[in-house]
Amino acid sequence: MQTSKIAGASFLPGLQNMGTISAQASISGILHGSPNSVTNTSNTYGIITLTLPDPNLISSLLVNFPDAAGDLASKWFPLFGSGYFYDSTNSWVLNLYVGSSPTGRNIYYNFCNTVNFNYTFSSFRINIYGHLYTYPF
Repeated sequence: MQTSKIAGASFLPGLQNMGTISAQASISGILHGSPNSVTNTSNTYGIITLTLPDPNLISSLLVNFPDAAGDLASKWFPLFGSGYFYDSTNSWVLNLYVGSSPTGRNIYYNFCNTVNFNYTFSSFRINIYGHLYTYPF
């Protein structure tokens, strides 16, 4: 069942569908080998900011990683609060956490290298798709 086909009233009476959002982040950098006794840079951190038409909207978000391997590249994954994604081919982990911001949502990311050699990524894309809802109080 697609999230876009779920009627708002089916899971919370009075919930109104306010449309969709989409965005794409592009991340580049070097993840040094981990563990690395010389430097502590096997992690890369950052924030993806999503501006919503009304920051008080309820959002359900999906993410996709077209530059990853296997299922990570070909499927969409829900992101309700946080998500942990492991690319077994390239041996990295990506943690995503959703937080609020004055204009909408912040998605905090943490790339972590899980092997003892450097992994370089260039223009790694994170696709974000979301449904927006509001509840009349």
